[in-house]
Amino acid sequence: MIRATHHPLVLVLLAATVILAPGCGVIFGYGSPQEVKVVALGPDRAPIDGLKIADQGRILDQTTPGPVFLHPKENHSISIADERYYSGQHTVKKSVRVDVVILDALTLGIGLLVDYLSGSLYALEPQVTLNINTKEAVAKARAEASKPTPSAVGKPKEPTKEDGIWVTHFVTGERVFIPKGSKPCDVCGGLRGDMTPCPHCGVKEE
Repeated sequence: MIRATHHPLVLVLLAATVILAPGCGVIFGYGSPQEVKVVALGPDRAPIDGLKIADQGRILDQTTPGPVFLHPKENHSISIADERYYSGQHTVKKSVRVDVVILDALTLGIGLLVDYLSGSLYALEPQVTLNINTKEAVAKARAEASKPTPSAVGKPKEPTKEDGIWVTHFVTGERVFIPKGSKPCDVCGGLRGDMTPCPHCGVKEE
């Protein structure tokens, strides 16, 4: 008669697989909605309470500073739903629960898959901070930004090679521009136009 022998470690692993197969995150209750605080800061960096909160454009029952209760299985984008203010949107960050991954490894991956599908594998950031401003202020800032900068107004166009040539003046050492089609110097033949002395040879026009 052959007697089957089992190593104690094997028995422990089998027991852990059976017990933790539903997913450690599920067992610990991580798959339920998680609490997230929503803080709205005004232009003066002071918090503004009582503003409606939206998730993915859907208005929630809670107002700032919350908290709101969000399911970790879903993606969340928080904003302020108030016609007086502009906030932009904040994507709620997720982080993997390391303790759940370690314990789920004992289930040969079964528990890990369960926690992944249920969202129990993730923890949501505990607080979302939104910098808000009045819509009038935002519209004014955008209008100012669309105006041309003072340095661009009335600034002369930089001449190109098609317009003429830049040379270093023979006498002054300054960089000067000679328009295309200017008359040549009678001495050196270089273009000088109305410049005197000649920027190339320094000879004054008589």
